[in-house]
Amino acid sequence: MGEFILADAALGESQEGAARLGLRGLETAADLVRREMHFLTESEGSEEELLAAATGAITKLGKWQYYEGVARAWRLAWIVHANASRNGDAEIAARHAIEAARLAGDTVMERRFLSSLAFAALYGPTRVPDAITRCEQVLMEAAGDRKAEALTPDAELSRDFETLQKMGERSYISTTAACLAEAKYRQGLYGEAEAFCAISQEVSAPDDVASEALWRCVGGKVLGQAGRAEEGEALVREALTLIMRTDDLNQQGDTLMDLAEVLALGDRQPEAAQVMGEAASLFDKKGNVVAAARARTQLAPA
Repeated sequence: MGEFILADAALGESQEGAARLGLRGLETAADLVRREMHFLTESEGSEEELLAAATGAITKLGKWQYYEGVARAWRLAWIVHANASRNGDAEIAARHAIEAARLAGDTVMERRFLSSLAFAALYGPTRVPDAITRCEQVLMEAAGDRKAEALTPDAELSRDFETLQKMGERSYISTTAACLAEAKYRQGLYGEAEAFCAISQEVSAPDDVASEALWRCVGGKVLGQAGRAEEGEALVREALTLIMRTDDLNQQGDTLMDLAEVLALGDRQPEAAQVMGEAASLFDKKGNVVAAARARTQLAPA
């Protein structure tokens, strides 16, 4: 957390210095970066406050033609929408951020925002064939930005979790912990899965819909494996209520699959089959033929 304190102090000094010199664009941009950092590290600021700040900054910075600041304002808007799993709105914000970065001549910022388009394509309502095309375009445009070492998903998640934990970060770590919980559950390591669920629950912000839904799903399945299917069902249904407010068709389908699993663990196969069919329909809507086929395979009688 020490690094964040130092960074916040430096941004505060930059903001004050810019104000003294009459550099309104730099002052506004520094304020945006501070808001973003506090939101990501401490979940500080409501959605309404942050979006209002971003919208106001976009108007002012656009008039001043301070396009680097405009890009940062749209980035803040993207973070807020993505955090709430409003992926359609997040994609709009990302496209505006890319355009502003181009106007600013900042090719690095432009490339870094390209991944946001792939994120929105994956998690939003875009059908899979179109999402694949978009992701291929992103890869071509972002070529040469950086290369990452190949790691197994579990190892990569563990590395990311440890890094975020050392940093004292409290936004992305909630989702990372929830994903690790799912990975441990799939390996049959139910105790470890439960531990990571507890971590995600502790640090997740109420408006972090993806994390709030995911830890509930894994926690519910762990309860089902422990012979507490009714409690598990209640927890997964809470997750379903949360995720159905979003446009994330894949996570909606995955949540229904988790609910079906818990119902089956409670010897309620007919209800599980019905829920599995609902999940398959959502995957069809997304164009996710692999997930839809998996759901229908599990739906078919043995």
